[in-house]
Formats: sequence, structure tokens, C-alpha cells
Amino acid sequence: MKILILTDIHFGEDAIYKKILNADGSEYVSCFGSQFERLFSKLKEQEDFNSVDLVVNLGDSIADKSTEIDKVNLEKVSHILKSAGSEVVFALGNHDVKNLSFEEIQYFTDMPATYFSFEKGGVHHIILFAERYDKFDKDCPYTMGEKQVKWLEQDLENASAPVLVYMHFPLVHENLDSNIYFKGNPHRVFPTESDEVKRIITKSGKVKVVFSGHVHFRDIEKKPLGGVEYITAVSFSENDGTGKPFGEYLVVKIDKNNFIIETKKLEI
Repeated sequence: MKILILTDIHFGEDAIYKKILNADGSEYVSCFGSQFERLFSKLKEQEDFNSVDLVVNLGDSIADKSTEIDKVNLEKVSHILKSAGSEVVFALGNHDVKNLSFEEIQYFTDMPATYFSFEKGGVHHIILFAERYDKFDKDCPYTMGEKQVKWLEQDLENASAPVLVYMHFPLVHENLDSNIYFKGNPHRVFPTESDEVKRIITKSGKVKVVFSGHVHFRDIEKKPLGGVEYITAVSFSENDGTGKPFGEYLVVKIDKNNFIIETKKLEI
């Protein structure tokens, strides 16, 4: 089985980050969301895309603007991802849900719920979700809610190993001092139930890897904890520091109980 994972596409207009200027004083483009369709077409031509069984989008598919614009962009990015012909599953990020209801998101993504699980390729896959009680308050922490945490514990108890978990927000707390977006603001990154969820994951003894996004950079890359690998992917569309999108993605190859995880980058 082969899985392709990407995150933080921020499809739509390119984002300008006003707290930073380029060396020549010009505006700093933080995310190149307008280039995703072109870059995904290029990605489909790569050898990595041959025989991909599953595409997992870890969230922040769109750059939130308004309800109407977000619906148009989510429909478009969903169509682009599905154009590859492989099964596509979505995790939801904070930008996805800011202006859209889940019913609106579901219409374009075919998600059965905000969190769910499924079987494919001899692996049990779990999609998790976190949100703010007030999604317009940046200082409101992210929470998964007691109901979801209890569901996760029961789902893992019933699951057959091995298990892969996907979530927009990282669960492993790390130093964010080098992150231009989240420095000094861990509550904008880690769900309040992170420690409890990690305990449940470790206790199950079934989870191989937890994949996440959200931080855009390589602040948190690969951390083993309790026999589980926690891997945070780099934003596909984030500025790599040279005025171009990172164009990074993960390829997971599974053969029986062997999991090979590779970080790949498009030549842009």
C-alpha cells in the first residue's frame, strides 16, 4: 500500500504576512495557495504518484476569506485532489472551518464526520479533529472534546493493528521559538487534550504513526514517544524562504508490518 500525505495547502489567493518584509522591502508572501493546481499537476507526474492507493490531506485546504469564497475554493481544491483517481480523505484544519459549517464542508469532501475511522490496505486509519469554542478568537485554545476522546479510546480498543492516525494539529509539545506564526503561543498549536490522547494512543499498543501539520515548518518533525512516531509535515504551499513554495509531501509505503516514510520535495 502507498499513501501520499500533504498539508496546509491554503488554496486561494497568495497570503501576505504583514509582520515580515523581504530584504528589498517588498511584501512577504507566506503561502502560495494560488499555485497549488499547477504544482499538484506536476506532482501527479512524479514516480512517487505511481500506484498511490490513498491521498491524505491533513487540513487547512483553503485560505479562509468568506463563506462564499471558501465554498468555491474548497470545491476547487477537492476536485484537484480527486483528479488523481486515488481515494482522498480529509482532516479538517482551523482555516477550513472558520467560515464553513461541517455540512458545507461535507458536501465537497464526502467526509462522513469531523472524526472517523476506516480500513484500507490492511491498516486501520483514524482521522481526528480539534476546534476552538470560539473560532474567531485566536487566543481560544483548540479542543477535541470529551466525546471524541472517548470515541478514540473505544475505536482503538476495537481496532486491529496496525493503526495510522491523522490530525491537523500536533500532539507533541515542542519549542516554537523559531516559528514566525506561533512563537509564544502554544495554545494556538496543541489541543488541550494532547497529553490524554497520547496516553490513549500509547496504551493501545496499536498505533504506528501519528501524522499532523499546522505549524508549516519543521519545528516538529519526527518524535518517537511511547513506541509511536509523531511526524509533523511541512506546509505544501508555505514560502520556503527563497520566494517559492516548499512543495513538500510525505510518501508512506506499507508492506505487511513494514512502514517506510519518506519526505519528498518537488523541483519548483
